[in-house]
Amino acid sequence: MQQSEWPRSWTRRIGAEIARLRKEEGLSQTDLCERCAGFGFPIVRNTVVGLETGRREGITVHELVVIARALSVSPAELLFPGAKDGPQDRTDPEDGEAQIEYMPGVTMPASAAWKNFHGRSSPASVRLVQANIQVRRAAELLDGLVQEQRESDKASG
Repeated sequence: MQQSEWPRSWTRRIGAEIARLRKEEGLSQTDLCERCAGFGFPIVRNTVVGLETGRREGITVHELVVIARALSVSPAELLFPGAKDGPQDRTDPEDGEAQIEYMPGVTMPASAAWKNFHGRSSPASVRLVQANIQVRRAAELLDGLVQEQRESDKASG
């Protein structure tokens, strides 16, 4: 995933979870906006629509906190959908646990991301993130070398 795409992937995941929870509670988008206004921070329907459809590029901390409160969940539950019950994001076929791109190019099990976000990461988890970054950089370097070799082969060939 390109670095510029990474923030939008978070927003899309949050928006999808907002839509899921809102529908689960039987709320319309207008109902959700009215709940937010009742907590002292009005959010217009266009904002909810943009988040739920993935057209919105980001979400502010203020919006995240108020929308989470209006849906009776923690902000972290919007960030890591289903993490407490078995995350609902991408699934790694090897271990069956959902994976999320926690940082640009750094994918980890949602349970590890949840712990990291809450400051409960083990030293091994931190090392895993660091190793993941190093592997990504090595893969990018290798891809570049392979491309150079292909171009060299075509030129000489």
